[in-house]
Amino acid sequence: MDYNLNVNKDVQSPLEYKAERPNATYIPSPQNWRELPVYMIVMDKFADGDLQGVRVIFVSGTPFINMLWQADSYSALDFTIHAHGMYFMADFTVGTIGDLLGFKGYLNTSTPFDLNGYETVYKNAKYMPWNFAEYCDFEVGFFFPCCKMPAFWLDDGSVINFKTNGCFNSDFDQYGDMEAFDVHPNRQRQLSKFASVQDRLHEWKPSVMAKLKVFSCMAIKALHNDAIHIDKATQVTVDTLTKWASSTCSCAKDLGKNNFFIPGAVTGGDRFGSLY
Repeated sequence: MDYNLNVNKDVQSPLEYKAERPNATYIPSPQNWRELPVYMIVMDKFADGDLQGVRVIFVSGTPFINMLWQADSYSALDFTIHAHGMYFMADFTVGTIGDLLGFKGYLNTSTPFDLNGYETVYKNAKYMPWNFAEYCDFEVGFFFPCCKMPAFWLDDGSVINFKTNGCFNSDFDQYGDMEAFDVHPNRQRQLSKFASVQDRLHEWKPSVMAKLKVFSCMAIKALHNDAIHIDKATQVTVDTLTKWASSTCSCAKDLGKNNFFIPGAVTGGDRFGSLY
């Protein structure tokens, strides 16, 4: 593939991916992000705009291979923002990725949320870029009787710890679908496929989190972004997002970006959002 952030071709695991480029020069972080005007660009709708005085460009939608025919679908871009004295804010979906998976018996309809989980299969869509029919870095799992769930936080700051009869030992949450913006417990949002169109990663699984840490660091090294906006940030479990953000900021600091900025979209209430 011509456009690939990974430059290490001889790998056995995604944890061995590398994105270092020779003679790369990284721009330090601004001291105070609050002082900088931000301009948001939605790539498939952008025609023209007055960038006078703008210091931060927020490109809405992930800059990676995405699903065809969707509003945020575009591949990796060549960013030259720094040459104009601006900073670049990328858009990430830490807990969700594409729409390749379906739940057996519910491939043409919504899947009710169920903590017992569902057997999951690839939908084998007809139109995919580069025949990208399956995930290369994450695997679908099978039922496992011993399952430890993460801590789920309530609006008042208390924690729910509950047990299940088991779960699928998978890199994905296989608990069904959830409507995008209806009223549901936040923990259900954090466990379900988003709006039937985005597969949700089992992000608190240590092996999955290890990959997510590598991927965000690769993006900073290759794209030189100065900030990351997290789409649906509060749909990533609190403790997991803390680990990811700490690792991402540490990677940025090693590159001289000592004030790396990580804002996010709060899709639940304001009280729940304050936990983050």
